[in-house]
Amino acid sequence: FFFESEQMCKTEIQPKRNPRKASMGLPGTEFGNGDIPMPKPPITMEQLRKAIPEECFQKDLAKSLLYMLRDFAFIATLYWFRGSFFQFGLLGKFVWWNITGFFGWALFVVGHDCGHETFSEYKWVNKLCGHICHTPLLVPFYGWKVSHHRHHSHHNHVDKDHSWKPFTKSEYDSFLSSPVSMWSRFHLPMLFLYPYYLIKESQL
Repeated sequence: FFFESEQMCKTEIQPKRNPRKASMGLPGTEFGNGDIPMPKPPITMEQLRKAIPEECFQKDLAKSLLYMLRDFAFIATLYWFRGSFFQFGLLGKFVWWNITGFFGWALFVVGHDCGHETFSEYKWVNKLCGHICHTPLLVPFYGWKVSHHRHHSHHNHVDKDHSWKPFTKSEYDSFLSSPVSMWSRFHLPMLFLYPYYLIKESQL
């Protein structure tokens, strides 16, 4: 299925490349107002959509619930056999952490689809399952949904994107020169600031 879709994209969409525009979008090419010059997309949204099989756009509640229950089952099984992994010391813990983290991320993706209302045709089911999937991960579902909606409403916008705000070159250089900024972004405070940010968003 995926191989056929890939071949479809290769055969039906043949974007024209312009090597002179390769440097556009890189650090140091920003305009004075912070906007980043980007080349025109090589394909249109209509072309991209036609390259994706129609079944990918169909909501299937039974299939969605199957994926959700599968992820919970894997996580429960991994916790059940946690002692068996841990008896191998640090190596066993490392393997368990990574496998469990993978299925935790898979569970987050199911909640992500609930937030996009693609889990099912029923909004109440999407909300319920979204909370069920995100709560074990300590992610406030509604706050995340609000923030994520803003992210897609202003995708990659330098000022308005809530989920990813790119640095200008001057901001990045200034950030690296401050040990306090680096510590606050990559260390323990982020463990508490992320849930606080999402809870704050849910009040809007």
